[in-house]
Amino acid sequence: MNQNSNIAVMIYEGVKQDPTTLLMNNAINLKSFTLKDNNYTIEVCEANAVNKLISLLIKKHEKELQQLETKAINAIKKMRKDRENEEKEHKKRLELYEASIKENKQYKEWYGTLVSPILICKELWNNGAVGQFGELIPPTKWRTGRGLTGTGGKTATRYWLSLFEELELIRTYGKGSFISLVGMYEALEVVTKHKSILKEKKRKEVESE
Repeated sequence: MNQNSNIAVMIYEGVKQDPTTLLMNNAINLKSFTLKDNNYTIEVCEANAVNKLISLLIKKHEKELQQLETKAINAIKKMRKDRENEEKEHKKRLELYEASIKENKQYKEWYGTLVSPILICKELWNNGAVGQFGELIPPTKWRTGRGLTGTGGKTATRYWLSLFEELELIRTYGKGSFISLVGMYEALEVVTKHKSILKEKKRKEVESE
């Protein structure tokens, strides 16, 4: 074996490498043999190792791209799902809002402009001045006259008074006279709870449609 062959064998033995050691801890570990001559430098690597390294890098790159693609697809799916849920929630709230507007409009048509049972409670109990079993203030002496005149106003008054009697808040005696069965704050609590039940019932009706 001549001198050149000996050098080739020496270089080959120096750069020979197990392919499993090419990529370790996400770092490239490629053996090389360096030849220097004055200002010139040559690094020699095993050809098979270089080819294997390129193949590994391509596979690693493809895997990372696939992972990124999967994450992107999942993110897009989540965004679409969130948007669909937001649109459904918005539609539901819009339907409830429109139903409330329609209900208020219908109340005004049926019962006049004074449609607040809370306000009527305060008028009846004179803002709490009338206690339990006391004589309530009749509609003719209420300070709030707007909405009580005409057919609509009278209908509104009769409707709410009959509802309060049905809820056992007041009792009628004589002609146009009423007695309280509870204090104003208890009456307000009952009326508020009654309104909440009606709203919840309406909400379920909208959702079931």
